[in-house]
Amino acid sequence: MAGPGFDDTSTRDKTIVFWTVLSCVVLLSLIPLFHSYFNSMTDAELEAKVLERDDDGDGEVDYLAERNRTVAEHRALLREAPISIEAAKAQLASRGRNVPVVRPRRNDDLGTAEADAVAALDAVTGWGQLPREEARAEAEEALRRRRAAEEAARQRALELEATEAAAEAEGATPAP
Repeated sequence: MAGPGFDDTSTRDKTIVFWTVLSCVVLLSLIPLFHSYFNSMTDAELEAKVLERDDDGDGEVDYLAERNRTVAEHRALLREAPISIEAAKAQLASRGRNVPVVRPRRNDDLGTAEADAVAALDAVTGWGQLPREEARAEAEEALRRRRAAEEAARQRALELEATEAAAEAEGATPAP
């Protein structure tokens, strides 16, 4: 017996265990109800938004026609490809995947149009949300200077060849 002012009632362990077990049983039994409700709601949304959509009023479900059109376009592209799928598979089987198909090459030499060479500088510009216009302007200027220097060197080489050819035709040796 406890002294005065202290609680001397017994613990209610059986009551706590009973309500805990009852809560678990009720929640576990409601899981199928929750699942069926979720499935019915998502199915209804899917039918309303996708499966029964007929915007043009032709009686045909629009997403099916669009999907069929897209599949037909993709198949046509595969038929018109420069290399067939079977040939591509044979190439991969014969040489493996480690052979680099795309090799880096310089695309800003004099054989490339200046507009194409400038368009190749997109990587210098940077991220679209934070463009680096100064870096691109500097790269364009450097490209134009290098192209001008290459063009001048090519012109000097052509002039030297012409001078050598003229001197050779006259029979004299050209002066350096």
